[in-house]
Amino acid sequence: MRRILPLTTVFVIILLLLEGIEVVAQSKVINESTYQSWPILGSSAINGNGRYVSYFVKNYFSPESNLHISSSDGKKRIQINNCHWAEFISGNRIVFLQNDQNLSFVDLKEFKLIKKISRVGDMKIIGNTLNKFLLYRLQGSDSICLFSLLDGRVTWFGGIDSYDVSKDEKFLLLKTKSQLSREGSEITYFNVNSKNEKKIRIAGNVISMAIQSDDKGMAFVSEEFAGYGRKLWFYNVAQDHLQLLLDSVATKNFFSYECSISGNSITFSDIGDKIFFNIDRKGSSKQERRSGEVIVWSYKDKILESQKIWLGYGLEKESIYCVFNLKTKTFLKLDESADIINVKGMFNRYAVVLPNKATLWFQNIESPDSLFIIDTDSAYGSKEYLPASIYSDPILSPDERFVVWFDKKTLKYYSYDIRNHKIHNIDKSIPTLLYDQDAAKIRRIGTWGIAGWIPEEKSILVYDQFDIWKLSLEDSQSAVNITEGEGRKNRITLTIKGRNYLDTFSRKQNLIIIGYNRENKDGGYWKLQLGKKFRLAPDHLNPFSVSSRTPYGIYYSASGDVISARNADMHIVVRESAAESSNIYITSDFKSYTKLSNVNPEKEYKWMTSELVEWKAFDGRICQGLLYRPSDFDSTKRYPLILNYYEKRSDELHKFIIPDYSKDNLNIPSFVDAGFLIFVPDIYSTPGFNGEGTYNCIESATKFLSTFSYVDSNKIALQGHSYGGWQTNYMVTHSNRYAAACEAAGVADQISGYGQLAYNFGGDRQMFYELNSQGSPYGLGITPWTKPDLYIKNSPIFNVGNIVTPLLMMHNRDDEAVPFSQAVEFFLALRRASKKVWLLQYVGEYSHQVTGPAAKDYHTKMLQFFEHYLKGESCPSWMQ
Repeated sequence: MRRILPLTTVFVIILLLLEGIEVVAQSKVINESTYQSWPILGSSAINGNGRYVSYFVKNYFSPESNLHISSSDGKKRIQINNCHWAEFISGNRIVFLQNDQNLSFVDLKEFKLIKKISRVGDMKIIGNTLNKFLLYRLQGSDSICLFSLLDGRVTWFGGIDSYDVSKDEKFLLLKTKSQLSREGSEITYFNVNSKNEKKIRIAGNVISMAIQSDDKGMAFVSEEFAGYGRKLWFYNVAQDHLQLLLDSVATKNFFSYECSISGNSITFSDIGDKIFFNIDRKGSSKQERRSGEVIVWSYKDKILESQKIWLGYGLEKESIYCVFNLKTKTFLKLDESADIINVKGMFNRYAVVLPNKATLWFQNIESPDSLFIIDTDSAYGSKEYLPASIYSDPILSPDERFVVWFDKKTLKYYSYDIRNHKIHNIDKSIPTLLYDQDAAKIRRIGTWGIAGWIPEEKSILVYDQFDIWKLSLEDSQSAVNITEGEGRKNRITLTIKGRNYLDTFSRKQNLIIIGYNRENKDGGYWKLQLGKKFRLAPDHLNPFSVSSRTPYGIYYSASGDVISARNADMHIVVRESAAESSNIYITSDFKSYTKLSNVNPEKEYKWMTSELVEWKAFDGRICQGLLYRPSDFDSTKRYPLILNYYEKRSDELHKFIIPDYSKDNLNIPSFVDAGFLIFVPDIYSTPGFNGEGTYNCIESATKFLSTFSYVDSNKIALQGHSYGGWQTNYMVTHSNRYAAACEAAGVADQISGYGQLAYNFGGDRQMFYELNSQGSPYGLGITPWTKPDLYIKNSPIFNVGNIVTPLLMMHNRDDEAVPFSQAVEFFLALRRASKKVWLLQYVGEYSHQVTGPAAKDYHTKMLQFFEHYLKGESCPSWMQ
């Protein structure tokens, strides 16, 4: 029996249907106004007791920024417009800067303004948690104010030229203005707590100053005239004694050329017994080449003549890193002008040095210089060479007892005990690999990284692909998996929050662990106490991005940060997904979250969704890729599809992409909004067979997607930039199934590319092809005269005759990564072969990407190009 609905019910259904239709009809279209007005989440903070949260919302394209303050339960909220800086202070208060000049204080209990200071210039908050001060200068004034945030007391200093703050923020160094530098400088040494001060008079104009970490002394660099007569001074507070350490006369005894003490910042070692500074070599002014002058290029040249022009080699001043030891009164040069060195981080006594002699790059690769340590406590800076000839990531332990490195030959971690002069293999008891095996296959050998140190146990924390290990630096005990294999068992990559390799931990410290599921791309957070059992609760994983470590040279990391309250178990987390913008959430257990911000401009649009797709490539490998579709996707329709690629990007499944002009790769949300499906496949290949790997992944993905009923198999296109541009060039010369393709800044001829100079800095591009760049398998591993067939097979230029796909190219003359001549060579070949090709070249200072008006034009023309070939729209005038 057929049932007839009452008239009122029918009317309600019609209203609901109409309401749904109206909502869809009112969805905005992504266009220029979208790009100009798109709001994004800025920096965020949580106060000490975890009761209040602040975050900024700013415009993606402009400096506009608004401050939002919320109680942790979200019940109290306030918004302050035109605000760019804020900081929580004691007593449940917050201070913020509005309109770049008005400083305001808000009582968070009542959410009301309690104080306002106008015309504020530069400022900073100093002091400890119990007694903080606001140090600021009024705009257009030479006066500085020290304002106590505890009791409101104010101290003014007039006629101040510059100032510095001690590391513990207890003392100020204030330099008073003087009319002439030869009159000398007056420096005030001020205790912010006791308000005691001392006046120090220094000959000449002080251009740089610093305070010891224990506040017992200060260092200054002064000069008689601009750039001349520079001197290094030390002032002992207890003895009230100013001592000249180094002047222009003394520097001549150490150097065989004219030089002076650098006016750049000077620093103390952590324990304050050494001063670090630079010595600048003075050179003659740069001169233009004369007409008819001959330039001789020699096979013995360490640096190419083209590089010398860019570097101003031998003309511009060079800088040498130096140390003055206050205990021994000795001066040391940590490098010579002939060497390029890298001192790994700050230190107290020992400097770990990576030498890089000015030799040919392939000589450095084939026979690198040995790692060495400089003992800056010795009179002449004695050097101790380590037998690690091929090393990666050498680092000095925070207590300066050990040097740790990863040996690229043995693929093992080693430690060197500086006191006992012993080398230990510290990871021999670990059953898993501590380096990225996929990256190693393409000659990018690198570790998964150092997680931190536990000095009291003489141990270091390191990562494998999934878990975290504790290694004894003395090799006195077996390695301990502090995450107990939970990461590997669940295929979750675990990371310690902060991801700073210099972090130090106590043996029972509480840590926050970030987890990233390598299979489904979900993320989550857990708590771990060192020395205690650890288990991964699966309900902590969610389909949001997390701020995880990036595997070495393989893929882009997701975003998502954690900030913890100082005195409470409360945390704010930045969460985003492909369908939801970054927003602030608060949690106490990393299981339940409360959303505090509401930055969701995408809700006004037919926003896209992302889907993880798996398929079998021609070689049998199971590959992953991302399919982007509009939120109003209709499976009964047939959509045009564009494939976009660059290495492996499936880990961007939950990454929110901001709508913008296409500056290199196509902007995915803009093109999805325009009616295209976008697919981003992961690319797998091996050195020497880069093109075959590209074809294997892209062509197999295309064949697989063509079986989807909603994909128009006759309207599939390609688009890529840089390495992806070369992949596009390769694909159109090896496949005839694509309706259109767009490549930007891609290589066409690897043989000519091998012999070209890199634009701007004049270096050769041989290393780019022989070794590896960007973590991709671009490097062939051999020279073109060793195996020319590999270079030819991977060069699209030799297969131009096969092209049937209309091609849009974009490349600029000032490209510093891929020479513009590559585009010209490919374009001329296609033109000669009567292929459909257009080349966009933007005049101006545009390099590997385009910005501003050029980006707008490139985005528009790319969209018109694909709409013509994939949607059948009329041919734009610029293509006719």
